[in-house]
Amino acid sequence: MFLEIRGSFYLPTAMSQENTNFAYLSSDWPQLFRLARETEQSLSARSVLFKCRLLVEVGLEWLYENEHQLNMPAYRMSLDDMINDKQLKQVMPKWQVREMDLVRREGNLAAHEPKVIRWDRAHVTLKHTHRFLAWLDANYGEEPDEDRKLREGWLPPQTIADATEREAILEEKLAQVESENRQLKREIHRLEGRLDDKTTQLAAMKMKKDLAAARKKKNTELGRNDET
Repeated sequence: MFLEIRGSFYLPTAMSQENTNFAYLSSDWPQLFRLARETEQSLSARSVLFKCRLLVEVGLEWLYENEHQLNMPAYRMSLDDMINDKQLKQVMPKWQVREMDLVRREGNLAAHEPKVIRWDRAHVTLKHTHRFLAWLDANYGEEPDEDRKLREGWLPPQTIADATEREAILEEKLAQVESENRQLKREIHRLEGRLDDKTTQLAAMKMKKDLAAARKKKNTELGRNDET
């Protein structure tokens, strides 16, 4: 996959740069900018992790194809291969390589982890991705944008403003469901107790009827014997 810098690939229509942490990509890296904007606008934390992984993969593929210190083999390298290639640590800081590996891991977990993914994980992963893309623009952009500061207030609202509220609502609903379940269990136990009492009563009544019938039968037999 080749990503041209200021090449023939342009977005068909101008994309709004309002409240985005990735405006610095719009000039030299339109494909990355489009994907980064989609990531910012994602409605789920899982989607953010997927797209952050893709952003790192696309950016690294471009780097391997254009940085003379890196050798792209004839076969397509996996993201894991690119990140763990020793040559990469000669091109970028080791701490940044570690952050990209964390993004890769989070993306993989999002694909295989069925439980709910917290927004704070998406927030951290997006910050790692932003730092990598800012580094890419600073070192390889034809007209690098000086304003690459990450503004947390511009991150997806769900990762910051709404996260606490959403979690509070979910916790409240969960507490309500658990309370209803406890009440239901108590009612079930109560009904089972009543059922047991009723069953016992019915059994006692049946026993009394059986005893009465047996006595009546015995008395009848005794009366017949007296007649004879």
